[in-house]
Parts: sequence; C-alpha cells; structure tokens
Amino acid sequence: MMKIDNVSFEKYEGNDVFLLPKEAVKLIDEADTDFFSVKNALMYVEAGSHELFLIRVNDEIKCVFVGEFQPILSGKGYCISALSGKQIDTWFKQLVMFMDLKANLENIDNVYIVGRRGWGKKFNGFKEAAVIYECVVANSTSLRQLH
Repeated sequence: MMKIDNVSFEKYEGNDVFLLPKEAVKLIDEADTDFFSVKNALMYVEAGSHELFLIRVNDEIKCVFVGEFQPILSGKGYCISALSGKQIDTWFKQLVMFMDLKANLENIDNVYIVGRRGWGKKFNGFKEAAVIYECVVANSTSLRQLH
C-alpha cells in the first residue's frame, strides 16, 4: 500500500480480486456499461495480466481502477483501462502523483487513462491522444453494411 496525503492506494492482483470490499464491488457495478466492462477487466486481473487498485480517502473507498503495462513504440506504457470513482476532486491529484511515482519506479515512459470525454477537464497535463469508435459485431451485419 502507498499513501499520499490522506489518500491510500491498495493493489490487488490475481485471486485477490475475490477479496474486494463490498464498497469496491458497488463502484464496479455502477460503472459497468455496454462499452465499459469493469467486470471483464477483473477477469484480466484474476488471470494476472492487469492489476487493480483501490483508492481510499480517509479510509473510505472513492475509486477503483484497473491498469496494465503496455509496450509502445516509444518505450513502456501503462494504461488505466477501467476507472470508476466518486468525488474525483478528493483523490485525482494524488492519482496523478501516484502514477508519476509508479512511472519512475517501473521505468514507464507514458501513462494513458481511458475514460469518458467529460473526465478530460480534470486531466491537467494529459492530452486527448485518441478517440475510440465502436461497432458491435456479434450477431450483427454492421460491418458488412460499411462496405
């Protein structure tokens, strides 16, 4: 566990995801949508390819995020691919500080956060690097209609 100011970061890996507190599971359930599936991300944590962190402010769970190391053209990246939280102003500055420390300790060149466009106004120092377009193809003719 790491602590910055009154904000702590707890790491869960592998089968630890089955030990998540009820408050964390509630945040995960609230974030689950057709596009954004934290539950799917938990499968990756259980398999060992991703890691999950709880963010607590004064011991109250405020955020859950899932991240993974990714090779990128310019070196080593880390992507927060699933994030669910509340009261962002109470922990986001410390999240950026935490990612800066993690980057230095683990030789990470770039950090990416995938999230809703509205979150961008909180991400000082981050630039919008990409937009994701989705086409659901299971049991669909959507892609065939594009040709």
